[in-house]
Amino acid sequence: MEERNGIPNVLVYNRPIKEIKNEDRAPNVLDKQPDEHDAKSLVEIVNDFCEDGMLEEIEEYLKEQGKFISYSYDDYAKPEELTLRVLLSALAVQRPISKRHLRKIQEKYNRLKVQTPIVLKIKFNGKVYYYIVDGQHTAATQGIRARLGLIKEVDKKNWEDIKVRCMVVECDDFTFAREVFLGINGEDKLELAYFDKWKNYVLGARQDNADIELWQDCLELQEILEEFGITPIHKDSPEDIKKMPGAFIDVHLIEDKKPEDVRWIARLHQMLWDDKPMDPFEVDPMLLLRDKIKKDASLDNRHVYAFVKELGSLIRHTAGSPAGWKKFTQKTYPLWFKSTHPDDADKKISIPDDASLALLLFAYQEAGGKFKDLRLTFLKEKFTKRGETLFDYLSQDGKEISESLKSLIRGDESSE
Repeated sequence: MEERNGIPNVLVYNRPIKEIKNEDRAPNVLDKQPDEHDAKSLVEIVNDFCEDGMLEEIEEYLKEQGKFISYSYDDYAKPEELTLRVLLSALAVQRPISKRHLRKIQEKYNRLKVQTPIVLKIKFNGKVYYYIVDGQHTAATQGIRARLGLIKEVDKKNWEDIKVRCMVVECDDFTFAREVFLGINGEDKLELAYFDKWKNYVLGARQDNADIELWQDCLELQEILEEFGITPIHKDSPEDIKKMPGAFIDVHLIEDKKPEDVRWIARLHQMLWDDKPMDPFEVDPMLLLRDKIKKDASLDNRHVYAFVKELGSLIRHTAGSPAGWKKFTQKTYPLWFKSTHPDDADKKISIPDDASLALLLFAYQEAGGKFKDLRLTFLKEKFTKRGETLFDYLSQDGKEISESLKSLIRGDESSE
């Protein structure tokens, strides 16, 4: 390591960073050709589930619960065509009708995406009622289109007679309706991770060439990430994949970013952290850093380039990685806040989004950093109180380590 006044200089990192090859990176499941669609046989899925005694376990459980009951096809929900005039929306178990959502459906209507409403058939005092428990906007849309004269088989004067294809369940009360509502919107459905949405946005544009602005925008951002060796992955990916160079779990952080924003942070990652996964610290805090740079913040500016390289070196010598620096901040900020805000010490402490960047810039100043073309008012206004800054409370695992860490950054002789 280069030395400063005979002391190791944390702003210079001379150890070579491992060269990363494509096979070292996280697998890119979004690199698909138009005819490459992942699929799995349902027979195989059932066989996989039933391996290792699982079928016997399920049978035993269902018998214990009194649920080991066989049904015929006639016992299932039945498809029926019901006229719009007999359908009721079950307001007790439906979300409020949204006129805005209905308008959006009309404007973006696609006949191939029409879903099948689920209808509860209940007989009360000799009269049959049909309650929609899921799909009220779908059914209403059919009525709206009939009134517009957009259903060939229906005269728009008799729009109420349009038939809606439904799945009908006969019941004695609303218990099933509530179960359907909770199931469709809750426990019967796997949580949809953001990556699942991103995957469909990107592949919809990449494989299907879908002319949907959001999808095309996401594909553009995906291609920028790929250019710099960054691979969005699912949050439930195996640990070994999460730790691979360029693996990026938090892709939701860039959905609303401009291409130039994503290019900046992606290039920064390649410059400083190409051998590591991408951390959230590299997104909003680093974009904030760019905004704090006066004049030309381009990485083609040699002064800016040298500055961010120094920041990366500082982190490598101390925390090891952006994720490690974020952990420093999570431990340091509460210590500083409790000491400098004694009247609020009992309140729940939430760490500001810019705290990790503030701590890094304080450390940079302490390390003798020379880059001055920065707007640093926020350091004094938000992270300095009673003459004490975040850096004064820099913490890792304990006081001894904390003091040695600060000594290393300052270049004190005590760090030798």
